[in-house]
Amino acid sequence: MEPALRPKKLLSTPSHTSRRLGPVLWVFLLSALVFSAAGRQGKLFHDDAIFLYGGIEMLRGAPVYEGMFDHKGPLGQMVCALAVGLGNLAGLDPIHAVRLVFLAIAAATSAGVFALGSSLFRSRVSGFLASAFFVTFWGYGAYAYSGNRPKMLMVLFEVGALLFATRRAWFLAGLASTLAAYTWQPTGIFYLAVLVLAFLGEERSRRGPAVLRVFLGGLLPSLAFALYALATGSGRAFLDGCFLFNLRYLENQVSFTDQLASMMRTVVYNGMGVVTLFGLIGMGLLYPWRLRVARSEGRSLLADPFAPLLLTFPFPLLWSLFDFQQYPDFFIFLPFVSISLAWIARGASESLASSLELKGAARTRFLIAPALFLFAFSAVAYRFGRKIKLPEQRAQAAEFAARYGDATLATVGVPEALVLLDRENVTRYGFIMRGIRFYIDANEPGGFAGWLDSIDAAKPDVLLLDDSYPDRLGAFAPTWERWLARYEKAPDIGSWNVYLRPGLE
Repeated sequence: MEPALRPKKLLSTPSHTSRRLGPVLWVFLLSALVFSAAGRQGKLFHDDAIFLYGGIEMLRGAPVYEGMFDHKGPLGQMVCALAVGLGNLAGLDPIHAVRLVFLAIAAATSAGVFALGSSLFRSRVSGFLASAFFVTFWGYGAYAYSGNRPKMLMVLFEVGALLFATRRAWFLAGLASTLAAYTWQPTGIFYLAVLVLAFLGEERSRRGPAVLRVFLGGLLPSLAFALYALATGSGRAFLDGCFLFNLRYLENQVSFTDQLASMMRTVVYNGMGVVTLFGLIGMGLLYPWRLRVARSEGRSLLADPFAPLLLTFPFPLLWSLFDFQQYPDFFIFLPFVSISLAWIARGASESLASSLELKGAARTRFLIAPALFLFAFSAVAYRFGRKIKLPEQRAQAAEFAARYGDATLATVGVPEALVLLDRENVTRYGFIMRGIRFYIDANEPGGFAGWLDSIDAAKPDVLLLDDSYPDRLGAFAPTWERWLARYEKAPDIGSWNVYLRPGLE
């Protein structure tokens, strides 16, 4: 156990609730300041636009999955809808409103990492180091204020599940892990891990109540979503989008070797590639360390405070071998790596402080200094490395509006155009990859060809299409090409491939 460290303010030992929450609030504000240095003018990416448009459609009255079909959990679209609704009250446009909310989500996640590290190591210095490492990951931090990827929300719930399980707050651990699963379904493994820990990590007399609390925590959001689906009449769409699609139609078009290469590129893209590798290796070293500690204290490893991390960490490793596509898929690792790096850095700092014979406040300041440096370094890196791409996209939208006015729009593969132009699509399928084309063929009247006919029936004046089609449509490519031949190719607008209904000038 680490010695208690008692700096005067930020890391002081709490004596009541306000003092316990005070350091968490300071870390939240500091993290928000660091993440905001990247600016909010980053590019509106394809995936972000899917969830943002789905949220906008929810405010227009379309239930989740019916305004924009997707195969991830419903919370991504729902939080975007909440953000846009709040933005409307404050007079903010949807893109900036949702980015403010996700900036708060990123900062709250960093504060959660601080609380998790403080709880695990019984030291706020270690927690502060963990959050400092968390904000340094470029692929996450540069995205925190210029994106709305649901996996950022998932990481918040992931950290919450780990924190509450560490503290044996079983109801909240069950609630947080279930919310993570309703954001990204594979993280349902965290709920199973919490159940295992509640049963095997507690004393025999406490197992029943602990498991019951986990069950109730998971039941609450599940009942809420069931009632939502019934109230909106969207039960079939909800079941398909959240559960059945992933079991029947989900397609992985990336080879095993490409996934490994993508994982390696992702680690390097952190901007701290070597440090990240040390963190991953450090997670492996945590197992024998905690096993020795558990044995020395005469208890099971499953009753150890680190058990939630140790039990769940292998899952993202194994899942990444099955399905890893791009950097946001690495977000799930960041809390683990942050805790591991804090452990390594704290040990090194303690050794150096001892060799320098530092004591008391001087020792504490020495231990806090690396964390403050990481926060400052990250803010500078985000400020000078930020990319301003949103104005270019807005210029594309303005050019489209000037050329085609209020022409009816259909798009497949360019959902960002719907957000930037504030238009409704004539179809709920804003993209048809990852197996969605198979779902369409099996569930739409007339199959895939019938769905394309339904787009024609809506008489769109303009089509905006992903230029990677039809190469990625497989057996549906000929059907797609025959359908597209009904329209006339027009000059592209920036990166948007434009087609016109015959006769439109």
